[in-house]
Amino acid sequence: MRGDDTSSADMRSPGRSAQSEYERLRQRRREKISRRWPLIVAAVAIAFVFGLYLPELILMVPSALLSRLSPEASEIALPVDEQLLSLATGLLLAVGAAIGLLRPSRSEVAWRKGASGERRVGRVLDSLNRKGVASLHDLAVPGSQANIDHVAVAPSGVFVVDAKRYKGRLQIRSRGSTLWVNGHNRSHLLGQVRKQAGLVDRVLVQAGIAGVTTQAVLCFVDTEIPLLSPRRVDGVILCSPNSLRRRIAPTKSAALSPDQVSRVVDVLTASFQSAGD
Repeated sequence: MRGDDTSSADMRSPGRSAQSEYERLRQRRREKISRRWPLIVAAVAIAFVFGLYLPELILMVPSALLSRLSPEASEIALPVDEQLLSLATGLLLAVGAAIGLLRPSRSEVAWRKGASGERRVGRVLDSLNRKGVASLHDLAVPGSQANIDHVAVAPSGVFVVDAKRYKGRLQIRSRGSTLWVNGHNRSHLLGQVRKQAGLVDRVLVQAGIAGVTTQAVLCFVDTEIPLLSPRRVDGVILCSPNSLRRRIAPTKSAALSPDQVSRVVDVLTASFQSAGD
């Protein structure tokens, strides 16, 4: 091991590439708004004017019907002042138009949340440094645009940790073979993180480090994981940031010595570039 140095100089910032992609999308949105602000202002103004007349337009049909049935009841009495209602409707439509035209895309929001989730998981892993656990973050996969969120090298073994931030409840269906979160099938995540773990395994074998098995981990941030839910599906460990610490923390029977941990870190650092570089 390299002592405290493993938590600084050779550690890479968690969520760096996700944050960069989020900032790129945000900047592109801001530039688009800057170029089109006259159109945006015009659209908001049109929405406001339309809202001023909307209550009157809505009441025209029932008023016309009432006038045919009973000329004396041709006007509908409103419980509020008509001008106040028109102004409120205009403001409501104008605000709605502004929000719709200025709000970030789903992709931008997803990258922002993803970066936040990776940073949270990264902090958990980095907190284990004093227990002999070295963590590498945001590693670029050679020949691909994909990245590995985290690799933790601990006396208890090597762990590839893929951070996912989803709202909702986690479920294991189809007799323990499929993974669902908030009613959406997320089983493809299992194959993705297993593939990443297999890549790390091959790198270590090619470097002459044998007998070290890399474990695949899906760490869910802000996801409800039932107490009795399986903690391993199709060879992949499922956990929250809190339980991740217990999964990786050193045990009495260490699989890797401090020198071996340091050797694995050196190999992975040399084999994977930072995804943000």
